[in-house]
Amino acid sequence: MALIRCYECGKEISSLATACPSCGAPPRPAIVPPPLPTQARPASRAKQLSWGTIALLTGVVLVLVIRGVTHQPNTPSVAASPTPATAESATRTSPPIETASESSPSPTATETPTAESATTSSPPIETASESSPSPTATETPYASDASVATAPPPRATYQVIGIPPGDYLNVREGAGSDYQVVTKLEPGTGGILLGTKRIANGATTWQEITVHGQTGWVNAAYIALETQVPTSPTESPTAP
Repeated sequence: MALIRCYECGKEISSLATACPSCGAPPRPAIVPPPLPTQARPASRAKQLSWGTIALLTGVVLVLVIRGVTHQPNTPSVAASPTPATAESATRTSPPIETASESSPSPTATETPTAESATTSSPPIETASESSPSPTATETPYASDASVATAPPPRATYQVIGIPPGDYLNVREGAGSDYQVVTKLEPGTGGILLGTKRIANGATTWQEITVHGQTGWVNAAYIALETQVPTSPTESPTAP
């Protein structure tokens, strides 16, 4: 039995006594001792259980993930497995294809006479080609006529007319009597080629000409085609 001291008189009394036998003071209530380490074990056990549960769940998740990863390659293999069956079915259905290929020669044979008939029909084409030279021969004159039509006509040449002997036809630089004389042409001089320009200056018409490689302007009244008979030109107020 444990002994305690009375807080009043200081004598030792039994811990089971309800009052001190000397002074009659009740014993001081026992101080609650601090929790023993055994009381903390339930908490640590709970933590251990929670950590164990977490570890267990983690392990289960890992196992599921590993199983999923390991089973994924098997899926293509399972999916690929029907391929042989499909191939076998294709090979099984191939005989009808072969039958079709065997039946194909008959259309080919029917097409061959068509080709032969086409070749036999070729002689009329050859006959047409043989008859073609006659249209070609008839077209030949037209081609020659076209060539004659497209050929440029020979340029007409002119000669000096209406100029008395001993006088000259002045060839000037421009269409007018005010321009300088480039050259002079004697009466009856031929081989004159007309230019593209013809200008009327007052009462006189001036014609661009080329003669002996020289280009100039003359009074158009004093030149005419070499095939024409020279006639006396009408009087012109402007000197030639």
